Amino acid sequence: PGRGAWLATRELVAGEHAVLEIELRPEAVLEGRVASAAGEPLEGAWIRSGHETQRILHRARLFVARSDAQGRFRLGELPEGERGFEIEAPGFAPQRASFVLRAGATTPWNP
Repeated sequence: PGRGAWLATRELVAGEHAVLEIELRPEAVLEGRVASAAGEPLEGAWIRSGHETQRILHRARLFVARSDAQGRFRLGELPEGERGFEIEAPGFAPQRASFVLRAGATTPWNP
């Protein structure tokens, strides 16, 4: 916890050895509050990032959160860089946005 996601692959042939050095970076965080147009909190909204269509390996991981009774959510352990996000709540049109996330920083989103 507290570190950004990382995923990589390397193919080795029989008898080959490899040294893998990993530098863990502080996590990037997206947090906010989901509310109706009237300002009422929306509990149970799904907030997602990562889709099968993204071709970069570390972005293939799916990050998911649900809003609480006050409409608040937090997505942590995100890698830094540009990511797309989507929010879906029953009875409301999905909303999408992209953010450039920074390691060790929290980005707000209050749709």
